[in-house]
Amino acid sequence: MSAQPQQHERVLLYGPGDEQRLQFVGTIVAMANTGGGTIHISRVEGDRQRLESAAVAGLVSGFVAPRVRGIESTLHTDGSVVIHVPESETKPHVITRDGMCADADGRQRSVFHTGQVWVRRGRENRPAGPDDLQQMVRESASQLLEHLSIGLRDPAFSLKLTDSQGIPVRLAEDEASVPVSPNLARLYPYTTKTLAG
Repeated sequence: MSAQPQQHERVLLYGPGDEQRLQFVGTIVAMANTGGGTIHISRVEGDRQRLESAAVAGLVSGFVAPRVRGIESTLHTDGSVVIHVPESETKPHVITRDGMCADADGRQRSVFHTGQVWVRRGRENRPAGPDDLQQMVRESASQLLEHLSIGLRDPAFSLKLTDSQGIPVRLAEDEASVPVSPNLARLYPYTTKTLAG
């Protein structure tokens, strides 16, 4: 994982409005892409159940791919909510649909656009630049190579491609053995070239 520090966001009041909901999604995605973090919400207007872990994960997954995993929400008796976002092992998380809301005049505006990758810098969320994307790709490649390096020391190991699947691999000298290689295009369909364009 990266040496990025954990990020913190304080929200005094979380309401039901579309703009705040979309900014909330952007913050979670940016934290997952940049070292992880914690969101502290002092008070929630309306139903607090929409901030339970599964509800937050569902909201975020409606806007990004791959899915952000490991979001944990704690609802406290004083009315506050604390949401922990781990640094993702499957970053970069890419926006898959526009986040649209109405401004004060009722005109539609976009909080984020399809194809963007968000990162966190200080207290701000912003679209990733080429350097941010290259760093994320390097980290992902490094994790894959580290996993393979550890696994290759064992004569029989499982190459884990997703959370629920693994391919049993046995090292062999036999030229007729079927080579096994992960489909990185399927796991990470976005490249630095397509994201920067």
